Amino acid sequence: MLRQNLLNALLGLPALVLSLSATAGIDVESSKPASAAGFYESEASNGGGVDIPDISTAMQGLLSNARQGGEVLRTWAAFKSGDQSALPKLFELAQAGNNRAQNVVGYLLDRGEGVRKDSSAAAAYFSAASADYPLAEYNLAVLTFLGRGVVKNEAKAVEMFESSMKKAGVDLAAVRLSLYYLKRGNREKAWAWANEGANRGNVTAYYLLGRMLYERNEFSEAYNWLTKAAQASEPNAPAILSMMYRNGQGMDQNMKMAASWWLIYIGLNKGKDGSSATGISTFGLSDKEERDSASFASNWLSTHSKMPRPDYDATLLQANKNDQS
Repeated sequence: MLRQNLLNALLGLPALVLSLSATAGIDVESSKPASAAGFYESEASNGGGVDIPDISTAMQGLLSNARQGGEVLRTWAAFKSGDQSALPKLFELAQAGNNRAQNVVGYLLDRGEGVRKDSSAAAAYFSAASADYPLAEYNLAVLTFLGRGVVKNEAKAVEMFESSMKKAGVDLAAVRLSLYYLKRGNREKAWAWANEGANRGNVTAYYLLGRMLYERNEFSEAYNWLTKAAQASEPNAPAILSMMYRNGQGMDQNMKMAASWWLIYIGLNKGKDGSSATGISTFGLSDKEERDSASFASNWLSTHSKMPRPDYDATLLQANKNDQS
């Protein structure tokens, strides 16, 4: 966690925006509870004869938080539509302690969007918001895992990935964790996190499950997950599908389909249709079979190759594709 004095200094960086007024630091502890029960407990613990508020007062606190979130969304929409006054407003909201705005500002700083790129400053904003806004915790984990703008610390990043996954269901965090444990030979944890990601529709997680099943010689289930990944344009699954067709693993051997999936793999990873890819001669096909394989691959790529792929090194504005927060 970055020190508070560093945070205060970063919050007032005049070079980040064209004309920001002097600012104060963020009081991370001042954010209101996110539930009515938490609001009651907070008020009751203040002591000094303060009465526990009625439900109307509690709801006012929750509505205030909702209004703050709405203000950030409106300001962000204005910024994306080209309103130049929206950027200073986002910084003002962040400096006032709005954790959604802090996450947005950190995102802009890390990407260099509208401001000078500064991942160290981004980390400070993510750090300020992370206690109450799990997506900011994920973003701070990305920077910490990569050592971008902060000291690299994979163990600390893993803790934050786990926390953000549990609190906000950030599917990219599940994949990061699965890959982390795969690298360390912990297949049990790697499987568990890949399964979490797959349950949330993450395409890379489909591939990881298929790959692990393939390595366990569970070819039928592996084929199902790898096909699901490939249909979503995951770039590695076609190579294993090609091998399965070539070796007759979980299905009858089919060299033409093996060649087709190999060409798809080349197309997805090298941006070519794969029709003249080296290595196709090793499948032992006739000229007609080679043309059939190339046609299958070309038709498949024309409808799949432009699907978006997640960037696991990027910081995020949304926890997943369905999140509008």
